[in-house]
Amino acid sequence: MSAEIGSTQVSSRRLAALVLLSNPGSVAGVVLPTFVNAFVASGIAIAVATRMVAVELFACAVMALLAPAFLNRVDRRYLAVAGILLAAAGQFLTLAVKTTALIFACRASAGLGAGLLYAVALASLSATARPARSLAIALASNLFAATVIMALVSWLSRTTPTAAIWVMGIFVAVHLPFAAAVPAQARVARNQPRSSSAIENGWLVTLGLIGMFTLSMSFGAVWPMIGQIGASQGIDHATIALGFSVASFGGMAGAIVSASLSNRLGRRTVLVLGGAGLATSMLLTLSPALVAAMILFMFCWTFSVPHYISLLAGIDTSGRLSVLTSAMIPFGISAGQVAAGVLVSYAFSFVVYGGVAALLCSLAAMIPATNFTGRAKDSPLANTI
Repeated sequence: MSAEIGSTQVSSRRLAALVLLSNPGSVAGVVLPTFVNAFVASGIAIAVATRMVAVELFACAVMALLAPAFLNRVDRRYLAVAGILLAAAGQFLTLAVKTTALIFACRASAGLGAGLLYAVALASLSATARPARSLAIALASNLFAATVIMALVSWLSRTTPTAAIWVMGIFVAVHLPFAAAVPAQARVARNQPRSSSAIENGWLVTLGLIGMFTLSMSFGAVWPMIGQIGASQGIDHATIALGFSVASFGGMAGAIVSASLSNRLGRRTVLVLGGAGLATSMLLTLSPALVAAMILFMFCWTFSVPHYISLLAGIDTSGRLSVLTSAMIPFGISAGQVAAGVLVSYAFSFVVYGGVAALLCSLAAMIPATNFTGRAKDSPLANTI
C-alpha cells in the first residue's frame, strides 16, 4: 500500500512517519496548561507563568504563518531536523536557565521549533494524493498522543513538578529518526494547463482562510468556556470532569471517521454534516446533556478540520497553502476567546450563540469555495507564496 506525494510514490511506512512528525507541534498546544503548573511549582508567579505559555503558543503560530515563504526553498528534511532540535533544546534549556528573560527565550525557541516541524509535516501530508484522509489520520494520532502525554504528566507530576517539560522535551527528541521520511522537496506540476485564472484561485485562497479562521473562532469561543457554561446550567463538577476526560475519544473517533469517508462523500456534504453537528453540540451545552455535547463537539471538530485545511491543496500541491490555512487556527481560537470574554458579560448563552454565528460564517465562506476546487489548478498565486 502506498500514497502519492507530488509525482512520487511513498510507502505506508513513510506516511506513518510523516503522521508521527505532526505530533509534537499539535500536542504542544494541548499540554500547555501543564506547563503553567510546572512553572508555578518551581516558584514562578502565575501571571508570569501564563505569559511564558502564551509566548510559546504565539511563536508556534508565527512560525506556521511564515513557513510557507521558505518551505520550497530549503531541503525539508533539514527543516524537520532543525525544528526538532530547536524545540527539544527550548524544553531542556528551560530547566537549566534561571533568569526570567532566558526562560522566555527558551519557551519561544520551543514554540518556533514545534511550529516549524508541524509546518513541514503538514505540508508533506497535504501533498499526498488524498490530503483530507492523511490529515485526518494525523489528527487522530495527535489526539491519541496528547491523551497519553497528559496521563503520563499527571502521574509523574506527583513526584516531579517539572515533569511536563521533561516529558515534552523527550517526546520531541524521539521524533528525530522520522525526519528522514520527509521528502526533500515536493514536486509541483508547474507545466500543467492552467484552466483557472489567478482571480479564481485568489477567491479560493481568501475564502479558505476566512473559513478556517471563523471555524477556529467558533471553537475558541465555546470550548474553553464549556465547563463554565455547564456549571451555569447547574451541572456538577464531577460530570464536567467526566466530559473532559472522554471528549478526546470523541475527537479521535471524528478523525477516524473523517479519514474513512474522505473519498466517499463530496466535500460540500462533509462540510455541511460537520457544521450541523458542531452547531448542534454548541446548543446542547445549554441543556443537561453536557457530556454528550462535549463528545459531539470534539467529534465534529476533528471531523471537519482536515477538509478545511485540505481545501487549498488542489491549487498548491507543495502543501504551503495548507500550512497557511492551519496558521489560522491559533489566531482564530484567540479571537474566539476574546469575543467570548465580551459576550459572557451578558450571558453564557450569548457565548454559545456567538460560536454558532461564527460557525455559520465559516460555512458561508467554505461552501462557495467548493465551486472553485474542481477548476483550480496550479497558478502564479500558488507558485509565488
